[in-house]
Amino acid sequence: MKSFVNFIKGIFIGIAAVIPGLSGSIFAVTVGLYDKLVNAVNSLKSNFKKSVLFLIPIAIGGALGVLISTKAVLWVCETYAGPSYALFIGLVLGSVPLVLNKMRQTKFRPTYILFPLISFSAITALTLLINENESSYVAIREIYSVSDALIIFGAGIFSCSLMAVPGVSGSVMLMVINQYGTVYNAVSSITSSWHSIAITIIFALGAIVGFLGIAKFLSWALDKYNAQTYYCVLGLIFGAVFSLIYNGLLSSFTGLSAGKIILQALIYTGFAAIGFLVVKKIGNSDRRPSVI
Repeated sequence: MKSFVNFIKGIFIGIAAVIPGLSGSIFAVTVGLYDKLVNAVNSLKSNFKKSVLFLIPIAIGGALGVLISTKAVLWVCETYAGPSYALFIGLVLGSVPLVLNKMRQTKFRPTYILFPLISFSAITALTLLINENESSYVAIREIYSVSDALIIFGAGIFSCSLMAVPGVSGSVMLMVINQYGTVYNAVSSITSSWHSIAITIIFALGAIVGFLGIAKFLSWALDKYNAQTYYCVLGLIFGAVFSLIYNGLLSSFTGLSAGKIILQALIYTGFAAIGFLVVKKIGNSDRRPSVI
């Protein structure tokens, strides 16, 4: 019975992971699985059987959640790009109160300001460098070279290692490196194309490496350097907002009159407010003092 409940929770975590701005790790915290997941991953060597039996139903549920939600999310992103990105910005910003709450648990030091500046600068630089010459929403449809495979594998490592941090959306991190469309387009067409199967498998392998690689480090960082870690997360969040504005919103204002720009900005602000309130509500549903 407990495994079935974890399977259902895994489905919701999977759906949250697909929607840019929603953090699968925050959903894991909300449904009471986050610390258990991290502990299970960290105990794979010492207690392999128990850890695997705990992780399998969550992993299967998560995979199912991704599969059942991918096509819908991709369609919305491509058909209603402006409102979608505005909503995603709100979803990302909705994690800020949770992160600020974690930051307040440690006395502020002036040197802490460096951490969000560094992480914000890193995400901003990635956004500008990687998306400079990219115009396609789906950057890679087929694997033509080792380079393509390495890009997808690296995307798995990058997005899923950061997704393990509460408040960080793995899907938005994929948008930062222009691989969101690649990955979820492959997942949505996995039953009809061997190219999609190959992309999905390579990404999944990278995701496993990323999550396993970060779990122990993250547990240590949140234990020893809790405040610094969340200051870095704050920078990642605002870097992600910059990326969403740069990639998704700026082009929608091109060629509009001043009046239409103001009207559209107000509409987008409304979508962002909805997203902010949704994630703020989810974050407030967990009242424990720490996620680890």
